Amino acid sequence: MSGPFAFAAPILLSSACTLRGETQAAAEVALETRVRSAALFKNGLAFVRREGSIPAGAQSLRIEPLPVPVHGTFWIAADPARAKLGPALARKTEVRERFSAFTMEDLLRANVGRRVTLVMGEKDSVEGTIESVTEPSPPSPPDVAPGTVYFPPPTGALALVRTAGGSIAIPTLEVRRLRVEGGALATELTRRREAVSLSFPVEGKEGPTPVSLLYLERGLTWVPSYAIDLSEPEKATLTAKAEVINEAEALAGATLRFVTGFPNLRFAHVVDPIAMQGDLNAFLAALGTPPDRAWGAVTQQAVLSNVAYRSEADAVTFPVAGVPLPGESAEDLFLYEQKDVTLERGERALYSLFSARIPFEHLYEWSIPDTIGENPYEPRRETPREEEIWHSVRLTNDTSLPWTTAPAMTLKGGNLLGQDTLAYAAVGAKTTVRITRAVDVQGEQAEVEVARDRGHARFYGNTYDRVTVKGEICATNHKREGVRLEITKHIQGEVTKNPGEAKVVQVAKGLRQVNPNARLTWTIPLEPGQRATIDYEYSLYVRG
Repeated sequence: MSGPFAFAAPILLSSACTLRGETQAAAEVALETRVRSAALFKNGLAFVRREGSIPAGAQSLRIEPLPVPVHGTFWIAADPARAKLGPALARKTEVRERFSAFTMEDLLRANVGRRVTLVMGEKDSVEGTIESVTEPSPPSPPDVAPGTVYFPPPTGALALVRTAGGSIAIPTLEVRRLRVEGGALATELTRRREAVSLSFPVEGKEGPTPVSLLYLERGLTWVPSYAIDLSEPEKATLTAKAEVINEAEALAGATLRFVTGFPNLRFAHVVDPIAMQGDLNAFLAALGTPPDRAWGAVTQQAVLSNVAYRSEADAVTFPVAGVPLPGESAEDLFLYEQKDVTLERGERALYSLFSARIPFEHLYEWSIPDTIGENPYEPRRETPREEEIWHSVRLTNDTSLPWTTAPAMTLKGGNLLGQDTLAYAAVGAKTTVRITRAVDVQGEQAEVEVARDRGHARFYGNTYDRVTVKGEICATNHKREGVRLEITKHIQGEVTKNPGEAKVVQVAKGLRQVNPNARLTWTIPLEPGQRATIDYEYSLYVRG
């Protein structure tokens, strides 16, 4: 087989839990590997590259424990000119590992064979030697919500203690204190767990031969966020950071790449058969289940009110991140690079991505929905509602890096102004982030029917009236400084009068409907105390 992937024979799977014989164990050499690099996506997946070296003279290799890769992404890469890998056998095995005692049951197991005093109550105690502690099967975990940590209940094991009067069984849940005679308590013990290993023969030339494991796995991800400092009048300071969540495997001096973009990972929800998780029916069912396409978006956001606790002592600018992380483009993706990362499984880390001074402008946004409503047969629907005008900031990405979708908080003089989502912005593009509701810029709007031409036209065998609607929009600036207000109005129909010179865009929504859809946009300056009025008129067809 040409190329870096050296497997020329199929991988074999064994569902039986197998214990190796002495001859097999002596022939196999454990392949020591470590994570060299990982590309982290924002959906909890990472493309990992582990590297190792095939020892000189090795005839059979064993990889243990085996990662849990996404279906179709597990590969073993080696130079075919230097090493030939044979068919591989995946099997379930039993491994032993050391851990520290966490419960009284763990302590009792760690001190088996020692003479102890067990205290069950204020006056009830037992002296003797711990002979054994039973190991009941743990209960199956219940169905819990995604992201919820499940702690299994105590198992209710029994400790068998040999005393002067004979052996007795004591529930571990009743033991309150434990004392060992003539020494300190043992606090470490060994437990057995099931693992999956992969074994395969190898033919290589003299000298160590590099080999790599490539796979996509779940449990290693990055979470971006931004801070936008508006303390200076002409330039905003945009600071980006990445938080890494590692629930997969230990990292030691690895290079991480934080991926910006929306990769197509068709089988991200399917575990590869090599991991030996689940049966054939479960695997086939997962193949037929469509993937979740909502992972790439930030789905929760919050907007906070203005704060009024500013003082000179608090007036500090947001810290900058310094030199941007190096990055590279890969087709439609961009990867920030963080070198020399050491992170144990279960740990979290925070890294600065970049800081940049960027152009920005304050903007007040007022979006007015279509007042016709979803029923095309009603020309007017009165729905009193509070008008929402938002104070926003529009940012221009004049950096050399794209901005990924992430939470963004805005600050000024050390005070928090608000939090919203900063949408993806390519280099040279603009994006708008809401700061807070604008209570000092108020708006009113109304629409009235001014004319109706009954039976004006027939469409699809039905008779329609032509209705003319007049709209009026009023905005007042109660602030002490001038603002720029951007008003967007959505309508169903055709604009007949546009004295305010709105920018009219015919949108593609509802192409099969009788009435077209349009978006009208006005951008007006409002001085302090000024009130502006905008008129417009449009016509639409209503079924008679």
